Amino acid sequence: MVSKGISIVILGPLSGYIRDVTNSYPLFIHCQTVLMISVLIAWIVEIVILKSRKNKQAVLDVLHRETEDKVTLKKV
Repeated sequence: MVSKGISIVILGPLSGYIRDVTNSYPLFIHCQTVLMISVLIAWIVEIVILKSRKNKQAVLDVLHRETEDKVTLKKV
């Protein structure tokens, strides 16, 4: 929520500035599209990282049950 508020405060005037300087709505819309795509890519990377960490922990849990040894996952 905080990051959304900060981004609205910063990106709102910036997008208006882009529109005013270029006097072009299509360029303004393209800038918004690039911003949305970058957010989508960041979300996909986050999902991949979280699933990878979850899978590593699941493998370690199985190894722990099979060997009864304490295997710990070092946090990066």
